[in-house]
Amino acid sequence: MLTRKSTHLFSGLGLRIGKLPGSSFRRDERGVAAVEAAMILPLFVGIALGIVDYGGLFYLRHEMNMVANEVTRGMALGQMSLVEAESRAAAMLPEWGGVRFTITASEPTADEVKMEISVPTEEAALANFVTFGLGGTMGVSSIKLKM
Repeated sequence: MLTRKSTHLFSGLGLRIGKLPGSSFRRDERGVAAVEAAMILPLFVGIALGIVDYGGLFYLRHEMNMVANEVTRGMALGQMSLVEAESRAAAMLPEWGGVRFTITASEPTADEVKMEISVPTEEAALANFVTFGLGGTMGVSSIKLKM
């Protein structure tokens, strides 16, 4: 049997006599914030990467659409030829980390001109977080009536 003196000796070593070993562990809340952060942080980082990646795709599609509209307008007004239109569109597109844009200006008909710009979606993504494994292409086209 433990006496008062031996109980005092054990408590000096940090041991508590007469209690279950896990009872103090369950009440100890030190480090809870670190564990919760370790569980939630990957989710927040993934959401942030998805927002940035998707925003980059929207920006690139907007730029492609603006270039296609401006160049087809110039073609419709007779300000540039087919070859000039394709080279002008290539020069106007943003530098996007070595992305290969496909620019196709159709031969003008009697009443309309058409241009298509496309890019592989996986190349267009900044971090390739949103488009992982989806493949495909992202493209825009613009058709204008001749004046």
